[in-house]
Amino acid sequence: FYKIKDEDILVIYDDLDLATGKIRIRPNGSSGGHKGIQSIMTLLGTQNIKRVRIGIDKVASNKTIDYVIGNFTKEERILMDIAFENSLDIITDFIKLPFEQVMSRYN
Repeated sequence: FYKIKDEDILVIYDDLDLATGKIRIRPNGSSGGHKGIQSIMTLLGTQNIKRVRIGIDKVASNKTIDYVIGNFTKEERILMDIAFENSLDIITDFIKLPFEQVMSRYN
């Protein structure tokens, strides 16, 4: 509808497989089981979607849904605030710089 090129899209999402507040930037890849990014890939018809994954760590119990929609501890909140601030810088750089440069700067 908006005629946006795939290469101009940056998706930012949570990731249980990364430590809380850890950031990983990738130019493409599989969904890794993440239903949100899989939905985006399905709609766009490609795995070539630039992405920023922000770690929220794994939960020890099988209550993943409650964990994902729950609140962070005070310590986790500090780490996430830093990750969110870094994400703003990543977005700004994504607009201005080649993606490879963004990845090398923040990964």
